[in-house]
Amino acid sequence: GITTATSVLVRNPTTSQISEQPISYITGVAKFIRNTNQGTINAGTTVLFNTSSNNTISNYVALNTSTGVITLQPGTYELNGSVGALGASAGSNGDCRIYPVFHNGSAYVGTGGVSETGPAGNWNGMPQNNANYIITVPVGQTAQLTLKAAIVNNVATLSETGDFGAIGDAGRAWVVVRKYN
Repeated sequence: GITTATSVLVRNPTTSQISEQPISYITGVAKFIRNTNQGTINAGTTVLFNTSSNNTISNYVALNTSTGVITLQPGTYELNGSVGALGASAGSNGDCRIYPVFHNGSAYVGTGGVSETGPAGNWNGMPQNNANYIITVPVGQTAQLTLKAAIVNNVATLSETGDFGAIGDAGRAWVVVRKYN
């Protein structure tokens, strides 16, 4: 039978030691969205989130709205993100795809998705492309990540609103960060 997990195995990237840590969320999450258009979306483009719609863990997670860089303080985090697709021409929405993946400055990390029927990273359950990543930042260090378009198909711009809901729900592009114990 399947039971509810109460702990998670965490690997320290510095020592390679694995330890069991209890699962518990700090009260609150960080939610970032893009609430204005962003043009010229090609492979390798960083999504520039420009709004913190909610960030009750701001002591641990910060967003640079000019560069799109998300800075994480020491701890274990789960990041989920999405980039919706808006067609390069009218009527092409069905053929539009953006494959978003988190990027650590030198390489893509985590997983990305191109299926619009896939999970939405638990923002509000809407079917959008997803990019997921779990990271443990060691004590005394920080980590910086962005959400980049790894692959783009028939997309001209990111719009602030579109076929998956208004900005109050998810916007056209978003990231949710949860911090574990």
